[in-house]
Amino acid sequence: MLHRQRTEFWETAPQYDGLVETWNSLRVAVELSHQNDLTTAQAVLDSAGITIPTGDLGVGCYDERGHRFVVPDFVLAEPSNILDDEVEMKPRDSSSTAINKHDIEALEGVEEAEMSYTVTTIEDNLTIGQNSTVDNL
Repeated sequence: MLHRQRTEFWETAPQYDGLVETWNSLRVAVELSHQNDLTTAQAVLDSAGITIPTGDLGVGCYDERGHRFVVPDFVLAEPSNILDDEVEMKPRDSSSTAINKHDIEALEGVEEAEMSYTVTTIEDNLTIGQNSTVDNL
C-alpha cells in the first residue's frame, strides 16, 4: 500500500507544478537516499540545480527557476510503526494483537502432553488493604 501511494505521488506530482525533469531528479535522489547512497543522491540534486535551504525535502526545495517542491513525509521516510513479514495478526478477541510467526512455528511441533501449565491457589488468609481479610478463597 505504501509503495502504491509513493508511486501515485511521483506520477501525479509533476501535474501540479514544476518541470517533470525536476520531479524525476527528486524521485531518483529520494530513492537513492532510501538505499543510503547519499553521495549520489546529492550529486543528482546538484546536477539538476535543486537546492534545499533547510536541508529537509519535506519542508521544501527549489529549482533554478525558483519553483518550490515539497515531498511528503510518507515518501521520504520509512515508517517505524508498520508490522513486518515476521509478524502475524491474532483474531480481534485475543488479548494480544500480534505474535511472531516463529513463536507459532515453535508451538506447532509441540504435543499437547508436552505443554505444562502452572496453576496457583490461595489457601490461607489474603490481606486486602488495612484490617480486612478474605478467608479461604
